[in-house]
Amino acid sequence: MCDDVKKTCDWVELYDLQNRGLLSDHLMNKLFSKVHKLLFGQCKTYILDVMEKFDIVIKPNSIDSYYMPCMITKVSSLEKIKKEFDVHQERCSPWLVVEFKFLPISYYNHILFMYIREKTVCKEKIPFGDGPPAIYAGKVIVYLDETKQRKLVICFSRNAISLQIWNNIDMDNKEYRKIIAEICNKITDLETKLDNELQYEIKSKCNTGDYFSSSGRISYEDLNTLCVGGEYYCEEHECEHKKDDIENTWLKTAALIHTNKRLESFNSWTSAKHAKATPKNLAAAGFFYSGTSDIVLKHCSKIS
Repeated sequence: MCDDVKKTCDWVELYDLQNRGLLSDHLMNKLFSKVHKLLFGQCKTYILDVMEKFDIVIKPNSIDSYYMPCMITKVSSLEKIKKEFDVHQERCSPWLVVEFKFLPISYYNHILFMYIREKTVCKEKIPFGDGPPAIYAGKVIVYLDETKQRKLVICFSRNAISLQIWNNIDMDNKEYRKIIAEICNKITDLETKLDNELQYEIKSKCNTGDYFSSSGRISYEDLNTLCVGGEYYCEEHECEHKKDDIENTWLKTAALIHTNKRLESFNSWTSAKHAKATPKNLAAAGFFYSGTSDIVLKHCSKIS
């Protein structure tokens, strides 16, 4: 960044850009005015549309400024963030973990930016007034809804996106279902945008677990084999946990959504005028070869 721009901009704007990736309209005008050939004043709308299309900048619905993803560099541990937000562990939901076969960080960023656009990013707590946005490298904290009573933290780890609700008291199944549906829809939108199918599985782990570690993650199908007497063994903590904690929040809902998506895919290819029962379409609808003659079976989740 040139010295002339530094002299004409508020130091707070520069700090927000360099540490938070927050780009104010005033600072943007100053930066682009240095490149006269761009004719930024005349072509601003078009230039911003192109930049938004390729996620060079992100325009949240809740504020007038933009986020510049490549400038989000601040690092903070989840433990430190929870302490700053005065988060009580007993009011945290179990972790919802979307575990991918392969997830480049650029793909995670696309999903992260969808949340930043649609939700209101929380502000860090400072002694006086509101602090900077709670956006960090690989993490963001947003308000779950307009009441601002609950927060949702979204974290990136190796081939996984993990979500946890803070202050989940009195939440019903509809709210958990909405969160799972949102992340699944975002993945679908990303697949369409990038023309690339992402293979993933929805799992959960206890609320005190380390989101970064794959140890202790359990799928809905795992409960049938790992659960004994209403409890399952947590590999991370080496002790028993109640299965209801992860089943009644995330896993049962995830299984239902997964089944519904299979049914939707079945309806879409069977109702199409020239649909073909290709192996890919059949698999997406839940059919699989039994291994005997020409018998094909249909997968259905067992949801009680």
